[in-house]
Amino acid sequence: MKIWQPLGMLFGISRDYFENDFAEEMADRVAAIPEESLVTPALNVAGPTVQGIAFTVDEPDLRAMYLNLLATASDSRVSSGAHPSFAEIIRQLTSAEARALATLLTDVNYPIVEVRLQGPSSPDAPGATGYNVLATHVLNWTSSGQQVQDPQGALQVVNWVRLGLVTVDYATSITDPAAYEWTETHPVVVAMRGRYDKTDAPRVTVVRGVLSVTPFGREFARVVMGSELGETSPPPAA
Repeated sequence: MKIWQPLGMLFGISRDYFENDFAEEMADRVAAIPEESLVTPALNVAGPTVQGIAFTVDEPDLRAMYLNLLATASDSRVSSGAHPSFAEIIRQLTSAEARALATLLTDVNYPIVEVRLQGPSSPDAPGATGYNVLATHVLNWTSSGQQVQDPQGALQVVNWVRLGLVTVDYATSITDPAAYEWTETHPVVVAMRGRYDKTDAPRVTVVRGVLSVTPFGREFARVVMGSELGETSPPPAA
């Protein structure tokens, strides 16, 4: 507390929160660290992390990630894994993304699809067709055991790719066809086929791909994800 309190005051953390909730939450995280391993966290990690806590006092999922990062940076046995960029990544996540990533980043590969509408062939090039993307980065999200369409799902995946946590590739797919069986009943696919497939020549196609968690994403998960984050229902592992 003597180390962290000046930083907390500098970045505007309320005295009441810092002396009560913060002290209790950090105590839980550092309780298992041997006294000889408890160190002052590097300022380039502690500074933005404590600042992040100041802005997420009312966002428990994001705050938990910052606290886990600060605890890791305070343990000499693992502090090298507390990369300075992790605080910036947390700053660019929503609470919903924090809950989703808490489970998603613990695996390696997930089936993902893009829904396309095939265009008619050109008279000048019979058999050659283009397509329009109807929906991209569609994952098998569920809620209470039912498939759901997350209107922010594609945006979230784009954000995770931008942050280096995952990659998406539609040039490759998971070899087990059963990994994509969920697409036949997914609300997005069903809706698009109901809207566009009115003839004997279906125009809606589902392109299979793979969402892969990067080594950087797995290290981020190891350092900042903890059991404190809310439960979610990510796509099942393939």
